[in-house]
Amino acid sequence: MKVGELDDRVVYCMQRLGEDAKAYTPAALPHHAVVSEEAGEAQTTRTVLQWNGRELAVANIKVKDALREARSVPVHSVEAKVLEGSGAVTVGQMNKVLDLMDRRVNYYNDALAHARQDLRGAAEGTAQQTQLQLLVHFFLFQVAAETLSRNLFLAEVHSRRFHATEAALQSSAAAKGRKGDILPSLYASPLEVVRLYEAANESVGEMELLPGVTGRADVEAHAAVCRAGKLLYLGEAWRVLGELAKAKSCYQAALAVLQEEGPTSAAGKLLRDRNEQSLFVLTAMEQTAAAYHKQAAPPAYLVEATAEEVGVAANVMRFPPDFQAVPFKPVFVDIASTFIDYPE
Repeated sequence: MKVGELDDRVVYCMQRLGEDAKAYTPAALPHHAVVSEEAGEAQTTRTVLQWNGRELAVANIKVKDALREARSVPVHSVEAKVLEGSGAVTVGQMNKVLDLMDRRVNYYNDALAHARQDLRGAAEGTAQQTQLQLLVHFFLFQVAAETLSRNLFLAEVHSRRFHATEAALQSSAAAKGRKGDILPSLYASPLEVVRLYEAANESVGEMELLPGVTGRADVEAHAAVCRAGKLLYLGEAWRVLGELAKAKSCYQAALAVLQEEGPTSAAGKLLRDRNEQSLFVLTAMEQTAAAYHKQAAPPAYLVEATAEEVGVAANVMRFPPDFQAVPFKPVFVDIASTFIDYPE
């Protein structure tokens, strides 16, 4: 057994006792403790990982401990409980999920560091080096996947805040100063959601750099969700600015991405529903704008209004009056006086 496979506490105790950790050989199990084949492999302590169709055996106890701790963090259950509603997520709930996600990423980073240390000590050109290299790829993928999940969670949180912000600003209750569904300190812009989807797409790019990852169905589905989410909320930003034509093109592009990739994940279905809802709102806004432009322009002056428009337009004077040029301090020159004689 290698020294790196021993627990730090075991190495410390052996050093205190003056024993050589390199010469340590674990004692054989007694006959009654040997696991039989009929008992199944569920009782064995051997850890095997699946990566690109290959089985990777984990021998380093530090890697095993970090992997076990990472898998024991209840990220998915807490995240699902926080997002089970449709309203805005509070700061406390968001921080709780982010703390669990960061803990899992830290455990995977620890496992990655130990796996890289074993890889540096492996002999060149051996099967062990190949297996350790694949193990490093596995943990790199896990770190990128957890970072992707973190960015997608933040994108969902900020998208809910944006919709709650828009509803609060448009409601009459918020205009009168009453308490709305979201605090003003939590107001969000659609551009924040766009930046989060861009960060998530960068995590997908890091995953695709690993050998054998490009073309996987789950990775392609995540990439489609990131692109569609970015286009959707870019369209929301244009809609808020009143650029309805640009917003419509973004909505249609996002819908085309979702239809092309055909994601079956919950995030893809949610984006599809939001995209269709945004297109419906945009169509209503276009119809309202078209009806407004069809109406005749009101008269600029009251005197120009007809009796049907005003009702009483008699004896109405224009005020202020229009500009009119008038003489100011005229100068008279009598040029004929030099040719006239006085009478005799």
